[in-house]
Amino acid sequence: CTALANIAADSVENRVTVAECGGLHTILGAVEAFPEDEACLRSAYQALRVLGYNPTQALAEAQARAAQGGGGGAP
Repeated sequence: CTALANIAADSVENRVTVAECGGLHTILGAVEAFPEDEACLRSAYQALRVLGYNPTQALAEAQARAAQGGGGGAP
């Protein structure tokens, strides 16, 4: 996760490449495989932030969908 965050941090092009090449799935796979590993979770969170994930925005969007009956719940 740290390596993906470092690569993605260099440029927008790198962020797109990481995302298109399965970086998000890799990050989420690491979180699922090591849910108790604090270092892994911190690295995963950092990588997601670098790739543009905003947990506050994601929560607000999920709540708006739920209020409209779209379901989906919180990410």
